[in-house]
Amino acid sequence: MIFYFIQVSGVLAGMYLVYAIFFSHLTFHFVNRWYLIIAILLSFVLPFISNFIEVSPMSVGTLTLAPIDFNAAVTITAHIENKVSIPILSILYWSGVVWMTMRLLLNLGIVAKRIYASKLTLMNGHKVYVNDKLQTTFTFLGRIYTGSQAMPYDVQTVLRHEEVHIRQWHVIDLILVEISHILLWFNPILIWLKKSIQLIHEYEADDIMCKSVSKYTYCTLLLQASNPYDSLILTNSFFNSQIKKRLQMMTQKHSSWMSLLRYAIVIPLVGSFVLIFSCKDIDEPFSEVNTKEEAQIEISDVKEKVDVMPLFPNSTDPTTSQQAQFRFIFENLKYPEEARKAEVEGMVVVEFVITKEGTMDNIKIIKDIGYGCGDAVLEVMHKMNAMPTKWTPGKNNDGPPVNTLLKLPVRFKLK
Repeated sequence: MIFYFIQVSGVLAGMYLVYAIFFSHLTFHFVNRWYLIIAILLSFVLPFISNFIEVSPMSVGTLTLAPIDFNAAVTITAHIENKVSIPILSILYWSGVVWMTMRLLLNLGIVAKRIYASKLTLMNGHKVYVNDKLQTTFTFLGRIYTGSQAMPYDVQTVLRHEEVHIRQWHVIDLILVEISHILLWFNPILIWLKKSIQLIHEYEADDIMCKSVSKYTYCTLLLQASNPYDSLILTNSFFNSQIKKRLQMMTQKHSSWMSLLRYAIVIPLVGSFVLIFSCKDIDEPFSEVNTKEEAQIEISDVKEKVDVMPLFPNSTDPTTSQQAQFRFIFENLKYPEEARKAEVEGMVVVEFVITKEGTMDNIKIIKDIGYGCGDAVLEVMHKMNAMPTKWTPGKNNDGPPVNTLLKLPVRFKLK
């Protein structure tokens, strides 16, 4: 679970950095808003769905296996035993979640206290909840709240601005960000992300207002509010601390429609995350250095590719041969206790020769993950070689039997 949230944090950080570098200065506020919302949702979804997508090392060129398909590798599973040790990392993470939840509830309590006993009234044709204790005007959960002395400026413009926040459902974005901040409290990106979404909300409202109000008048009103009040959680306020950026965005030339092509960078970005999270078994590149072998018999004229592949004892075709071989390994190979305790997973690859006489020779491990996994595979292969019935040797077309080299992947996986 902790590793999942780390993955979520990584995806969100990557997508936010792309926004900050390439999109934040563009005037496509609606697109930027949805980009950040989708980025949050994707960050939680991608690591999850990647568990159902597996990219084998063969597909990325780190290991070549022949003649057996890598995706058909024998999978040996074992359950992780319950440990008595204290999960310090889990305790730390969930303590942070509890702290952030308490902090959110405390802030909501402050908001509730400030809007308590507000009375509904009509102000310039707008439904507004007024409370003399409030010192600013803001929207909260679809309502406009203000104090009797909170709007010394253009009341009509401020109220229309706040109504834009309500019509655009900006509060939904803020709720999503707060929940994400609780779950990913260890990621400082969430602080910047929250400020960016709030700023985009103001950009959207400012853009709509400037279509019906003189831009000069509207900017003057913002400058008059250059000393903002404290911001409340889950609220949107006309008088906020990012007025300078809002003024710069309003006076900036609109981005060209060609700038929308920049958002195409998201496609390879998302694809990269899916590829990274889907590569479950790529623990190290294939190397002959990882060879574990016993005394070998020199066998001449060994073929790696033949027209008719060797068949497992008592098999009549390649399909039943592979099934029988995998079943034999699955029934006889046990997950090494040392590897299980160390929670080691990965791929072991064994190489062997099926001779012209149908025996198994030169059995060796060419890729090992340690912790007794390679030795366990070797033991089973020697047990297979001791079967009373021999293999059917490989051959080329109708020619005589030949010595054939085979490689078999065995995947060790905990659950």
